[in-house]
Amino acid sequence: MAYFDELSPIDFEEFTADLLTEVTGLEFRAGTGGRDKGIDLEAIVDGERHVVQCKHFKDSTYPQLRSAARKEAKQLAERESEFASYRFVTSRRLNHDQRKEIAGILDPWVGSVKDVYGEGDLRRHLKKHPEVERRNVKLWLRSVGQLRQSLSAASYERSRALMEETRRQLPRYVQTEAFAKARQMLEEERVCVIAGPAGIGKTTLARLLLLDGIEAGYQPFEIVSGGLRDVWELLELDEQQIFYFDDFLGRTALFESREQDQDLVRFLRRIAQDPKRRIVLTTREYILAQAHRVSETLDLETAASQRYLLTVGQYTRCEEARIFYNHVYFSPNLDAAAKESLVAERRYREVVDHPNYNPRLIEWMTGLSMHTVTEEEENDYATYCLNVLNAPDRLWSHTFERGLKDHERALLISFLGLPPRVDVEVAEIAFEAACEARGLSLAGRQFTHALSVLDDSLIASDEEQLRLINPSLIDFLKMYLNTSPADMTAALRCACFFDQAKWVWDSTREDDRRPPERLWREFHDAFLRLIERPVSERALFDSQTRLGARIDTVADLLEESSWRESVATWLPPFAQRWLEEFVELQDPHPRELPLLLKLLEYEILDGEQAGPIAKEKVVELDDGLTRWEYLSYLCRIRPDLFSKQEKRQSKAGLEGFIDAVLEFRVDSRNLLIADLDDLIQAADFWGAALHPDLVEAHRTVVKESEDREERWGTADEKEDEEQANAEWRSQREYEAKMKGTLTPDQEDIFIDSMFMRLISE
Repeated sequence: MAYFDELSPIDFEEFTADLLTEVTGLEFRAGTGGRDKGIDLEAIVDGERHVVQCKHFKDSTYPQLRSAARKEAKQLAERESEFASYRFVTSRRLNHDQRKEIAGILDPWVGSVKDVYGEGDLRRHLKKHPEVERRNVKLWLRSVGQLRQSLSAASYERSRALMEETRRQLPRYVQTEAFAKARQMLEEERVCVIAGPAGIGKTTLARLLLLDGIEAGYQPFEIVSGGLRDVWELLELDEQQIFYFDDFLGRTALFESREQDQDLVRFLRRIAQDPKRRIVLTTREYILAQAHRVSETLDLETAASQRYLLTVGQYTRCEEARIFYNHVYFSPNLDAAAKESLVAERRYREVVDHPNYNPRLIEWMTGLSMHTVTEEEENDYATYCLNVLNAPDRLWSHTFERGLKDHERALLISFLGLPPRVDVEVAEIAFEAACEARGLSLAGRQFTHALSVLDDSLIASDEEQLRLINPSLIDFLKMYLNTSPADMTAALRCACFFDQAKWVWDSTREDDRRPPERLWREFHDAFLRLIERPVSERALFDSQTRLGARIDTVADLLEESSWRESVATWLPPFAQRWLEEFVELQDPHPRELPLLLKLLEYEILDGEQAGPIAKEKVVELDDGLTRWEYLSYLCRIRPDLFSKQEKRQSKAGLEGFIDAVLEFRVDSRNLLIADLDDLIQAADFWGAALHPDLVEAHRTVVKESEDREERWGTADEKEDEEQANAEWRSQREYEAKMKGTLTPDQEDIFIDSMFMRLISE
């Protein structure tokens, strides 16, 4: 592969401008194309013009380049152009004779053969100016260092797959300011949370940061859903590490408990304090907003301080155009007729300016997300693009409901609850269970046939692993199941891994809803069937492999009085076995202790045995706030565990603790509502005197929270966003004049000149 193959012509021009600015000391600017033929870069010094013509002919031959040079010479002669200097730059490798011939063709504008640059010349100058390569991400990411084999097999394969996938997508990547900001944030804070709407490019940005970390000598580790507890052990290794956690708040909705929030915050704090560690996390914007509303812990740590948060939002119009252009330019699925359809009447502008513009949809309709553009779509390609943007929801609905057969739909649904990448063997197990639940025959190699239909369209295969090509497909399938009771029931009955049943459980609880009553029996039966299901070595992805995590999920059923008695008949033996494991833990997981208390409250565990264990573990807690919360909870459900003297001592100890907290944390903004609630409730429970400062701090923080909630929910968010975008665009011309950036008319010129290259090169 040639050194500059990842660059589009526009990318190549901007890189050349950057490099020649360093080499010559002249400040070259790209983006002048279209205003004066023969000029791609321009620098004006003391009224004199220094220009550069760039030729980035992908897969071109030298005769083609020579022909292009002759064409440029003819245009320059016709315009009687005069410049202070003229340079000709190509990404093709040139020998000395070829450079000399090009210089002769462009005489008298080219003053010397040294003003003709080929690939070798560019690479030679790059060695002298490595800062240019560092600034142009697409140049150095292609050759980023190899992974070390010391990674575990699972981590190595996940990281390798991430690297290869990112490299494949690299040519169409458009470098925006977001990468530089994210890299700086990661270097300074060691934690970077990337938030934004679905399909905006968060995952791509995070993966680039991951490769950047690998190049800097960091070992990569991908954190999968439910795997945060296990990753703590990696911090014991004496090496530089970078962690990557995609959709860390969930793929479609937030279902995290307060204990999980605290566990995550503890991990982020640890990373932020360790110069050998870095972590990149992504989440969808609306899920982060939901997290701020329901979790004071995450609100304080990620939103109020803004230290770790990078919001990837609306692209500029030129950036949107660049993204679309790069996808079209590098797509092997679009022929000349499709590009002509797009350029005719400048219909690419309609795509760029469409209110539903989204990089993920751009990827789909250019055939770069495993969707093959049909001949019919190519013939009127501009109309096809606009149809996709006008009704993006139909993209999956039409394909799933009308384009697939029963076995193929069953295969897609069987992916729900599985990890982003799953072994073929595991996928086949899940598929067979899905078919059995739907009464579909497995004879005749149905898995192979279904996979062959979906591969390279809805499912991507990477050696022995499979993945859904697009996260928005999961959103669609969630909506589909929630509106189809029969399919939801089948999904529960066919679940063969605990994670699959839990995924369905979570998907029915969005926006604090309760699962439909008609499904309670199905949930009950699925959890009972899977709570002790052996997990094969090929299916170690299951985040619920820990018995405690499974019991924690099932314990939610105890809160439903209609199912409490039934669950209580079969859960105790599993709970007892878990308790025996729990006793041996030196440092139990933060979610384990509240589970123990819940099982005590509902009498799933023997109180005489489990009560003293719970008391001992609570007293040993380092976190004072949590210790008092759990101590009050335990004394309420098992008052017999505490003597009168212990209760008096607890009252005095709590009063001293409250004084210490208020003295240390005098700023109300550093106190969480939940923490204050816990302290006030504990004081009330133990009969401790309420400190006036505690009550005042609580009142202040509650008021701040209510004000924040009002800002989130007073009006329809989508309408507000659309209005804000409209106002933003109406201000663009004024801001352009103030900031010295392109005006809308200048943007049109730049975008037109860019897309015209699709049919002129």
